[in-house]
Amino acid sequence: MFVVCLCLCLWIAGCKDNSVFTANETVRSDVHAEAMIVLTNERNRYEAVYTDEIWSVPVGTSGMNFEEYLAMQVTAFMQELEHIVDLAEEKGIVLDKEEERLVSQAASEYYDSLTSSDISYMGIGKDDVTHLYTKYCLANKAVSELTKNIDLEVSDSEARVCEVYEIFVTDRAKAEEAYAQVTEEKADFETMARKYSEKSQIRRQIARGESDEELETVIFSLEDGDISPIVETDGGYAVFYSIEDYNEEATLLRKQEISDARKNTAFLMVYEEYRKNHPEREDLALNLDEVEFSPKDNVATDQFFEIYKKYVSS
Repeated sequence: MFVVCLCLCLWIAGCKDNSVFTANETVRSDVHAEAMIVLTNERNRYEAVYTDEIWSVPVGTSGMNFEEYLAMQVTAFMQELEHIVDLAEEKGIVLDKEEERLVSQAASEYYDSLTSSDISYMGIGKDDVTHLYTKYCLANKAVSELTKNIDLEVSDSEARVCEVYEIFVTDRAKAEEAYAQVTEEKADFETMARKYSEKSQIRRQIARGESDEELETVIFSLEDGDISPIVETDGGYAVFYSIEDYNEEATLLRKQEISDARKNTAFLMVYEEYRKNHPEREDLALNLDEVEFSPKDNVATDQFFEIYKKYVSS
C-alpha cells in the first residue's frame, strides 16, 4: 500500500504544528475537491466506530480536537500525494492502459455509490474521483517501481507467529501454584488459565520480534502441546501453553507487513532525497479548517479506499 496512506491514530502524543490550515488564494480547486473526498470518507469511517462524539476529543497536548487533527492529516496526505505524483512523472513512471481501465472502473463504482447529499457536501464531480484514483494508483506504482530492486524477501523464521494460552500473575508463589496445577497429568491448561490468570485475555498470538528476547526464546522453543517454565515478564510471571507453534495464516500476514515496512523505508530514502531539491508547491496549501462536521449533513460515504483495493492491487 502507498507509503503515505492515510493512517490516522486516535491517541497521539502531540503535534509539531497547530497552524496547518493556511488560506491561500492560489490553491487549486481540483486538489481541494479531492481532499474533500478523503476527508469525508475518513470522517465517516471514524464515526462508524466512535460516533460523532469523537470530534470534540482533545488530541494529546497539541491543543486541537480530533476534528482539527483529521483535517490536518488529510492536508498532509494530499500534499504528500501530489509530491509523489510529481516524483513519478520526473522518473517517467506512468499508468499503463490496463491500470487506467481499472481506475476508471473504480471511479465509476465509487461515484455511482454516492448519494446526492454526499456529492453536495463534498462538492465533487466524477472527474474528481477519477483524478484522485489516478494519482493514488500512480503514487503506489512509483513506490513499487522505485523499490523493485530492493530485497524484500522475508523468511518464515523472522515472521513466524505462534499461538499460546498464557497464565499471567504478579505473585511468584501464585505462579508456582498455577504451574504445579497445569503440569499435573490430564490438566486442562485453558481451564487453569481462566482460574489463575490476572489478564482477561488468555489466548494470544505472538510474532517474532514483538516481545523481549528472553520471552521469545522460551515461547518459540515450544512445540504444540508444550508448557513453558515460569517466565518473569512485564512486572509479573507467566506460564505459556503452545496451541500452535507455527500459525501459517498469521505468519503470511506478518511477512507482508515486514515486507511493506522495508519497501516503505527504501522508498522514503528516495523520496526524502527528492524533497530536498524540490520546494513546497504554493498551489497545495489547503483550507480545510472551515469544514464542519454535523449529523445534519447526511453524508454516508466511506468506501473510497475499499473500492480502490477491489480493482487495483498495489
